[in-house]
Amino acid sequence: MKNTIMVAIVTALLALASCATTRTAGGLQDAARLTAQNLASILPVGTRVAVMPFDAENDGLSIFLMEELAFALSAMGFEVADRQNLAFVFREQGFQMSGHVSDETFQSIGQMVGAQHIVTGRLWNLGSTRRLAVTATNMETALRSSAPGLDLQNNMALRNMVTTLGTNQPALRPSEIVQSPPRTVGTFIESGLTSLRLGDTGSAILYFSEAIRLSPRNVAAFCNRGRAHSSMGNHAMAIADLTEAIRLDPRSSTGFNNRGLAHYRMGNLNQAIADFEAALRINPNHAYVQSSLAHARQRRGW
Repeated sequence: MKNTIMVAIVTALLALASCATTRTAGGLQDAARLTAQNLASILPVGTRVAVMPFDAENDGLSIFLMEELAFALSAMGFEVADRQNLAFVFREQGFQMSGHVSDETFQSIGQMVGAQHIVTGRLWNLGSTRRLAVTATNMETALRSSAPGLDLQNNMALRNMVTTLGTNQPALRPSEIVQSPPRTVGTFIESGLTSLRLGDTGSAILYFSEAIRLSPRNVAAFCNRGRAHSSMGNHAMAIADLTEAIRLDPRSSTGFNNRGLAHYRMGNLNQAIADFEAALRINPNHAYVQSSLAHARQRRGW
């Protein structure tokens, strides 16, 4: 298993006064910056990263950590998936954007936004302190693993660092972020997702097509262009794109799910059912696909 996943962990003990909100935010901001520095020592600069929700006591802390870590990674030269587009993909696939979903789900969402690595973690209380554990997963090796699930917490072999954090480190400034990132495959996927989210499906298809031109084996671009074609009623074109995505990555649960939806809309119920069943073999926890499978079986007459 260790060969199939790259993991970085930062474990931070945050001394927090119970009523000091500013101090809490400062400690978490420092933790995010330290985490970004740790990741920068492991991952190549320019890597496309998706910062996923954290398993925390409330959504507010999770969002704060996501934003601070994304900000710090951007400042260090990483290409970070837009959080609004992440939320859009979570909704599109029928998931709540929280830190309580399965590893397979995080990997599926990461693939859809074209991430090379996904970053997530857990924040929990230890008396008067908080501990933050952060993991970074290599998408290519994780998605091609034959294991049914990847236990991230048991594969933190690469880095284990414990530190006590103060609150006097300067915050990152907007001027530290590169203002004009190059037009990469990732940025075209990002632009396509933004267009989809805003309802501009035609532009989304153009952006995803440009990503495919630059990277003809990019699963995210084919999956997203297929979803865009399907939303415009071009289901045959959608099936062609999604079939190519599945050929490139036979473990793409999103590819099977979206192709199943396109078949369902065309009335190809047997093919739709086969695709939904394949998606569930890869990610059994996907309730949205379970519902789609039930509807397809009912429409066919079981």
